[in-house]
Amino acid sequence: MEKYVFIRMWMGMTLLMGTSSKLFGLISWDKADANRLNIQTSQKDKASEMLSMSLEITQSIMITTEKAKALTKISVLYAQAGQKNTADEILSQAEEVADEIQNTEEKAKVLAEVAVKYADAGENEKATGCFSRAIESTQSINDDLRKIQTRTDVALKCATAGQQQKASEIMSVTLEIAEKIGVAQEKMSALGGIAKKYVDIGQKDKAAEILPQPLKIAREITDTAVRARALVWVANKYIAAEQNEEAAEILSQALKLTNKIKDARGKATILADISSQYLAAEQYDQAFEVAKTIEYVDWLTNALARIASKHVEFGQKEKVTDILAMVLESVKDTKLPQIKDRELSMVAKAYAESGQCEAGLQVAEQINDAGLKATALSTIAAGYAKIRQKDKALELFVRALEMSKGISELSKARNLDMILKDYVEAKQTIK
Repeated sequence: MEKYVFIRMWMGMTLLMGTSSKLFGLISWDKADANRLNIQTSQKDKASEMLSMSLEITQSIMITTEKAKALTKISVLYAQAGQKNTADEILSQAEEVADEIQNTEEKAKVLAEVAVKYADAGENEKATGCFSRAIESTQSINDDLRKIQTRTDVALKCATAGQQQKASEIMSVTLEIAEKIGVAQEKMSALGGIAKKYVDIGQKDKAAEILPQPLKIAREITDTAVRARALVWVANKYIAAEQNEEAAEILSQALKLTNKIKDARGKATILADISSQYLAAEQYDQAFEVAKTIEYVDWLTNALARIASKHVEFGQKEKVTDILAMVLESVKDTKLPQIKDRELSMVAKAYAESGQCEAGLQVAEQINDAGLKATALSTIAAGYAKIRQKDKALELFVRALEMSKGISELSKARNLDMILKDYVEAKQTIK
């Protein structure tokens, strides 16, 4: 589909709908009324520009997988704006592009996502057709782990679309495949992944039945570093199943093992993972204590940024500010430009998520990498939307898209995906 339809999106549409009856009911407008309408019209134009640019970027993507994903997301924006016919056309194009994907795993996942959107639109027959083709495509995957991962992804989408019975059937067959795997660590990975997907589709009891198997395998691994990583990975699955006490005990075992690891960088990555999982298990003080023992700057920064983001959720702005100040101080010691840009991006996003958008924007302006800067600006734009600074939000969303035009194909597609996600969430916030 080469033609684009310009629609009244987000702020422009919702604001005009909310004020039109009042405005047209007046015999004359005063200056304030006129200014208000000009602002609303400007917001509408910017929102239309945002959507137009998204479509333009999408149509320029040559990677079929990424193009199909982007089209699927953009179809949702049209549907939310009440443009059902146009949304259906775009979704149909997404399905056509998905069928052209050569990689069977990606084809299955994208078709499943298209199926969910068809189900949301009430097109259940089309949804079922896409799901059937998605599962059919997994039959040609030779690697068991990849096949299991893809099948469980499709099962989750089935559940999301309300087809719980179909999801359970897929999961049952997939579990049988996993239990036949001969290599211990591959079996651990497969069973742990399946347990997590059972949680995702709302069957935590089934997950609890499976989890002792991958835990047993993890504990039997002889290499200390590998065993520690495996325990952290399994702990993550226990956390997903809301078994935090068991997870904390497993993490404690992994933490003790790190004392025996001689590779400093490897130890740092494991400590960062342990800190992250303590956060997920709601053991915040323990997460911070572990993070402070990390000696490598990039992993220390990553861990502290995650902790700051968690404090954002609780509205602990002062604590967030203190931690981010520590992060910025550690960033000064980072030598590699790419890593420094990534760390600055994390800090900028954390500031924005804590409501400190101006501070986040100041940090973002220091980023040199166009892709990282664009996604940081997108997160900051969403932050401005939350505090009702609509013009600033749209300005930054458009700027983020502009910056994404000149980057590589794959990065462009991924950036668009993140920016659209932020945009959709911000749109919901401002309604």
